[in-house]
This record gives sequence, C-alpha cells and structure tokens, in this order.
Amino acid sequence: MNKLLDGKQLIWAAYDPTQVVPTLTSQILKNRFADTPITTQFQNIEELGRHSDFLSGAEFKAELGLLLLRLQLSAELAIATSMIAEFRSQTPGPLCLVLLDNSLCDSASILCEAGAQLVVSQVPSLQRGLEAILNRDPLPIVISDRSSHPLLAGLIDRLPWPWLDDPED
Repeated sequence: MNKLLDGKQLIWAAYDPTQVVPTLTSQILKNRFADTPITTQFQNIEELGRHSDFLSGAEFKAELGLLLLRLQLSAELAIATSMIAEFRSQTPGPLCLVLLDNSLCDSASILCEAGAQLVVSQVPSLQRGLEAILNRDPLPIVISDRSSHPLLAGLIDRLPWPWLDDPED
C-alpha cells in the first residue's frame, strides 16, 4: 500500500538571473523522469544575497535534491560558497552544480572545496554533466518520499495501521 500512496519527488532549486539554467534543467529533468513516477518541484532563488530566508526551512533543506547556481559576479562567490557548504552539511546532501562566468573560473577550486560536485564555465558542459549524473544508477540525488498530491501528502505517516507497512506488499 505504501507504494501506491507514497509519491516520489525531486525538489530542486536554482539561482540564475537569466533563467537559462532553470529552463535547461527543467527540460533535462522532464526527459529523465518521463517514464518514472517521480515529479519535480522547482524553487527559484531570486536573490542570492537573501539566501538566509531561503535556507530557513529545515524541512526544505533536508529534502533538497539538486542545487544549481549561475555565478556572474565576484560578490556572489562568498554567498554561494556558504550556501553550498550549508546545504552539503545536510545528510544526505543535495547535488550542487555551479555555472561560472569566464571571469570567475579561478574560483572553481573554492567552490569545489565548499562541496560543489560540478563547476563548469559553459552551458553545454553543465548540460552534459547533469545528464551524465542523472543517467547513473542509482541516482546520486535526494528524491523524497512525499506525495505530490495535496490529499495524499504525509498520509502514510498519519495512518495508525502498522500492517500497511508490511514489506511483502
């Protein structure tokens, strides 16, 4: 019964003032999960400087599966490294990918040290990297066991009948 009621959901977030990365990623995720019951939920980080508001929800932080950042200004580096380090300290930590402007390429090692798994400077490299990661089995990203339907969200946790959790179902 759990398999019927529990939905699978990938929660992902992106910061990109140009919206190129979220658009590309949305299409890649749609293609990757077309044949599976995994839904995706996007959270837009509109302003990197106000990331403390974005990080405040502990439940959201624990369920974030994918974080994408497009950095174009050197002022964004310190905020991005602290954001990546904070998200990666969660267990399990999300996959963190960064697209850097060419002028910031010298900072790639700092972002990797903070916990970013992929740091690139071109959109096609980001696309190839993300597709390669998503095609791995098992997936190295957090997929939460939540229903995407509001009527079913958290229903299993509230049911008082332990026999519904029988692994032989």
